[in-house]
Amino acid sequence: MMAPVPRLSIEDRMRVVVLHEEGYSCNKIAQKLNIARSTAQQIVKKHQETGTVKDREGRGRKKITTKREERVIIKEALRDRRKTSKSLANELRDNFNINVSDRTVRRRLLQSGLKYCRAKKKPLLTEYYKEEETAMGKRTLARIGAKLFLVMRVDFALSVTGQYQ
Repeated sequence: MMAPVPRLSIEDRMRVVVLHEEGYSCNKIAQKLNIARSTAQQIVKKHQETGTVKDREGRGRKKITTKREERVIIKEALRDRRKTSKSLANELRDNFNINVSDRTVRRRLLQSGLKYCRAKKKPLLTEYYKEEETAMGKRTLARIGAKLFLVMRVDFALSVTGQYQ
């Protein structure tokens, strides 16, 4: 199977039309511009029918989503940045009746300038760090308790002496 040939530029298509208007045959035009004879014929035919050599509107596959649906996809993705595209597609299907695949969700986010990537896996806390976290919590509670005891003691002393009313 041969690789696809890139489309001719607008300038090259115009050259084909100009050469045809000068009286060159499609065979001569194809040889001169190093293109296929059928390409030259198609360009000449298109120019005669439409008056232009530009591509027709609406070429290619149509999008499955509307502009409104694309805005909803983006809004929902920004609401919770940690959601996967699969869960986002399911949520869109359930809540908004937008039936799209997870791949379409990723495509729409990329087109809008958002990079959709998987959250980085973080290591679980080891036993050492769990113990450190618990000990730190206990120290903090002890420090708060000591301050609270001191405040209560001063408050009690002031109320006993009658200075605090």
